[in-house]
Amino acid sequence: MIVDTPHQWGSELAVRSDTEATFTNNTSSSILAANETATSSIIAANATGATANTSEPETSAKAERLEAPPSMKMKHLAATALASEVVHSRKGDMDFADTVAVVEDAREVLEELDNGLNVSAERVGSLSSTFANQTAEAALLNGEMLTASDVANSAQGQRGEDLGVGPGGNESNWTFQGDMVPASAKQLALFQMIANGKINGTRSGNKQWVAAGEPWHHGEVNYCFASDVSKRSEHIFEAAAQQYMNAVPCLKFRNVGWKSGGSKDAAEHQACKESPAVFVISHPKKGCYSYVGMVPQFVSQQLQLNDPACLSIGTAIHELGHALGMAHEQSRPDRDDYIRVNYNNIDPRHAFDFDVEPNGFTGLPYDYLSIMHYDAFAFSLNGKPSLERADGSGHTNLGNRVGLSHSDVTQVAAMYLEENQECGAMAIKGMGCVDKPDESGVNVCESESQCHAAVLDKCCGCGGGVKVQCYENADCPQAKPLAAPEGGECIQDRTDAHPDWKEKHGCVFTNACSFSVGWHCPDSPCHHTTGPGGLWIMSCNGKPETEICKPGVCTVMKM
Repeated sequence: MIVDTPHQWGSELAVRSDTEATFTNNTSSSILAANETATSSIIAANATGATANTSEPETSAKAERLEAPPSMKMKHLAATALASEVVHSRKGDMDFADTVAVVEDAREVLEELDNGLNVSAERVGSLSSTFANQTAEAALLNGEMLTASDVANSAQGQRGEDLGVGPGGNESNWTFQGDMVPASAKQLALFQMIANGKINGTRSGNKQWVAAGEPWHHGEVNYCFASDVSKRSEHIFEAAAQQYMNAVPCLKFRNVGWKSGGSKDAAEHQACKESPAVFVISHPKKGCYSYVGMVPQFVSQQLQLNDPACLSIGTAIHELGHALGMAHEQSRPDRDDYIRVNYNNIDPRHAFDFDVEPNGFTGLPYDYLSIMHYDAFAFSLNGKPSLERADGSGHTNLGNRVGLSHSDVTQVAAMYLEENQECGAMAIKGMGCVDKPDESGVNVCESESQCHAAVLDKCCGCGGGVKVQCYENADCPQAKPLAAPEGGECIQDRTDAHPDWKEKHGCVFTNACSFSVGWHCPDSPCHHTTGPGGLWIMSCNGKPETEICKPGVCTVMKM
């Protein structure tokens, strides 16, 4: 169930004074420009967007950004799904297994959220698994960046990746970094020696390892499902496999058929009809885990997806990443330049899971959005963040569990180049956009010529709509800009996005426009500037600026 817990929706940025609060505008173009150079730049661009100015030296204005609660992310995800009939008609943007069912599911989710009901892990999995071409960057722009913590929240707090192989049993002693299962004690020792810098992490002796495990021969991955795996788990696994094949076309996943064994059977009784192969299981007392790389000495190698704790396409993509040979992003040797580890918040039994690998792959810029990154609350002892960005900008969006990032795709392609010389990532063309229909399925943007409050989030021409990843030689939907709205249309009240915000903050708002606005409220000496996007609370001389949430009360102007 989606439940908005305090550590997920609390204050994200430290409170800053008016002289310190200079932020970058969060527009699609600025984020995409950041993508061109380094995916990590997205976070810096996304985490900021408001300033607090003062008209008199003695006044003190402060701006604070809040993280979107899981329920708001789910609303965005459902709204994106409602655009499926339009998106599905555009080849290469998104792939929907059953458009009608997805739309109906999305409408039910919106109705449940509007009525204050919880959303189950099954709903989360159903919606997230429909976007076979969804990238982390597109999800960020659409406000639907589900993290591993959000997935755990929908599963009643069960953190599948932290649980790994579960308590007890000999295999729990072989788990590395929570959900990476070595093929043997020898491979575990190898992981540990690399992590401790005792051996050089190279594959051929003259270059850095890209993979943590052995790549599958020719990029062909065989798999099958245990006899007791649910249809929804099968669907999520295959949607994850499809995302890899869409992004790196040389990869091939083949369901070779089940031969023997269920999720609770001993490994020697679990087999697919061909070998080597991934044997997908759903053991109820275990979490999410995978062996690392191809294990040719095994008849089949387990990939565990707990139902419901691992029921999201991002979790399945993460575990498949391990099966393909990928390691965790935050274990890179340059990690400490980008991430601060809060060991005081980490279960001491798992402190070693945050060790770096001195010879790990650093051939690409550090990627906060990587599907292989720990989330901010991994192995947390007290519900406080175990990981934060080293620049002090918080922990928002760490632990993406929606889709592959651009850097993930590049790394996978590099991993499999030696196996298949034709291996390469799909050439990314940029972002397109499709208008969001209303809840009845009508595209209201087609009849609009002027942006206004009711359509700002729906119409691509106003900076809203559904952002979709575009690729070379494929259609990339775009929209002509509509006439800009008045500044007063931009500020929108979002206090009801979480049940505690009214009492705690009084007023939480966003700037729904694609440009910055300046504003001033009666009886307040402070003048503020707020960039596009974000969820903001403002104060002046220690008093909350709640009047900005009341339409027509404050003066708001386009900057």
